[in-house]
Amino acid sequence: MKTLTFDQLKEIAARKSGFSVDSTGKEITKGVAVAITNGTNNFNIMTPEEVHFAVVNSHDNLGFGGWSDKDGNFYLDAIVVFPMVSAAKNFAKLHNQRAIFDITNGVEISI
Repeated sequence: MKTLTFDQLKEIAARKSGFSVDSTGKEITKGVAVAITNGTNNFNIMTPEEVHFAVVNSHDNLGFGGWSDKDGNFYLDAIVVFPMVSAAKNFAKLHNQRAIFDITNGVEISI
């Protein structure tokens, strides 16, 4: 399996305002994403890209979720994707997340 490079991830981010991809760069189109990091990183303020990249690429079942807010700030999370909202909510609570993202329907769900 070919692994996504950090430069490829930056190229994906430059083309889209929001995205979810697996560790190979393939777009994730179904499921519910939960961040597994200790808070989202805003790369206009801090740049721990290498940490995220190492975490995601050390686990085949994880991916990246990224988006831009209305002010143009870019955010990136290491994510795990669940097939069901209930499982995603339980996992999110364990990781102190305030919201999850339903990729299938394109909506954020508050916890």
